Amino acid sequence: MNIQNLNTSKKYRTIHSINDNDVRLIDNYIKAENVKTFLDYGCHFGHLSIYLAKTYDITIYAVDNFTGTTGDVLMQKTINSLTNSYNFYNKVTSNIAENEPYIGKIILQYSENYLENNNTEIDFAFIDSSHRVEEANEFPLILNKVKPGGIIGGHDYTKNPECAQGVTLGIELIESQCTWLRNAYTWFMRKNNEG
Repeated sequence: MNIQNLNTSKKYRTIHSINDNDVRLIDNYIKAENVKTFLDYGCHFGHLSIYLAKTYDITIYAVDNFTGTTGDVLMQKTINSLTNSYNFYNKVTSNIAENEPYIGKIILQYSENYLENNNTEIDFAFIDSSHRVEEANEFPLILNKVKPGGIIGGHDYTKNPECAQGVTLGIELIESQCTWLRNAYTWFMRKNNEG
């Protein structure tokens, strides 16, 4: 883990972001798997994408709806406090621009455009987007973009029926096509090879 790059990226974190231990787990898979393309799905304010761009020679797709999870009052307060609006696309663009040499390595896209239009095969996808059941169908769409043998993982996996139901359902939708690597709150699976 590159501590200097990690410390730089921390200024873009919020209470909704992954922590140092989660970044360490992602680091370990990137190193072990020779990752060249990474999907940061639910990139929030860009801290993970910026860290990865500064640390590795990879292309990062930083994808979000840039409005947060519908109905999440705390997230809406966080977004509004940092942007004075409910759309944070411009803030993420600004955060990436502060790290100018790495701009070309981070491709920023709206989630609906990415899921519908991007056919790039991904080595590693990390999902930290909505926790709503209505968005669980994004998991199979994201898995379809991961190469056979690639890694898919994410945050907020819990079987507590009060929390993150969309994450639990999303994992259930893809589990049969993958092999578990880490079955925990921050989770990882390998996409099975086809044929």
